[in-house]
Amino acid sequence: MKKKQKNLNEAFKELEEIVKKFENEEINLDKAIPEYKRALRLAKFLEDRLKKMKNEVEEVGK
Repeated sequence: MKKKQKNLNEAFKELEEIVKKFENEEINLDKAIPEYKRALRLAKFLEDRLKKMKNEVEEVGK
């Protein structure tokens, strides 16, 4: 079953939670790499969505 795509708020919240785990050294070394990869995917998703939204706003302003 395909995972439902997250919205911006959900993705940002999940990314924040992962970052906090790393900052607080709460992450198990066995899970560090998969969590890091997940964080990178979330960051890319957020960046892409925000760029798309920016382009849409700029288009409306023309």
